[in-house]
Amino acid sequence: MALGGLFRRREKITTIRDERLSPGVRVDSGNGKANAGRILLSNNINVYSEVLSIPDVVYNIVMNLAGSRFIRLDVEGSVEATLDKLASQVAPLLEGPGPYYLYAGSGDGVSIRSLIYNGRIVAFVLEEGRMVYKGIEALEHLARLRGSYNASIGLVKTRIVEWSPEYSVGIPVLDKQHATFFEIINSIFESMVTGLFEDRGDNIMRQLRMYTQGHFTSEERIMEKYHYPEDLYEDHRKHHNLFRGAVDSYYEEYNTGNRVAVAARLFEVTRTWLRDHILGVDKKYEEYFKMLGIKVEA
Repeated sequence: MALGGLFRRREKITTIRDERLSPGVRVDSGNGKANAGRILLSNNINVYSEVLSIPDVVYNIVMNLAGSRFIRLDVEGSVEATLDKLASQVAPLLEGPGPYYLYAGSGDGVSIRSLIYNGRIVAFVLEEGRMVYKGIEALEHLARLRGSYNASIGLVKTRIVEWSPEYSVGIPVLDKQHATFFEIINSIFESMVTGLFEDRGDNIMRQLRMYTQGHFTSEERIMEKYHYPEDLYEDHRKHHNLFRGAVDSYYEEYNTGNRVAVAARLFEVTRTWLRDHILGVDKKYEEYFKMLGIKVEA
């Protein structure tokens, strides 16, 4: 992917408007664990439902399911009744806090996606034809539709990337720093699918900014010390500066806008960086040093 495509200017992120809950709907107070056999609504369901609108996030959820179980999901005529049905049909399948991914569909073009963590619905999206409903609005629309749906539910593995020798650049100190980047990606993903990014986001953003400052400086000093060709060095620095700028821009939006939407976009950018930069641009200096027989000592 071209640099301009990866770091193109993004539209402003705005916070999702809160929806009014139906009377009697059980909402997570944020204290303690949901009672056994009950399914609650996260009080941030409208915000975290945006996560299920990001194709790369949904793809990684589906690709990292640790097995799925199939059920018949019956929908009643209110949000409260629908939650009761979910509790009776889904809760017995939840063997731990999760997160769990629920997918359901019908023959008339309705599909449902949901994330459940610690007995709470973290995100909920319903698609009907070209219409997309999110959060409370999606649950209310589903209650109006009623009916039965074929559904599957599976545990989501939250560690989606692991450092391996494939990613090695032949310089131990840089390999160790790259491994830290993998952990940051895993933290972003886990915090999104569990509905905990707003609690953990400050620490994640701080780690990412420290990584870009420290790791990029280490790489550039090594390239300077061992006389990496100037054209390759300048191209590499250009990549670093663009990524630093992107992270700083996301950090600003994180502090002023919808933090969860920022996390979802940050996830896409970091995944692309891992694939295109570490496995592409970084491999060039590994090949150069190997070709000249240079043993790099940081």
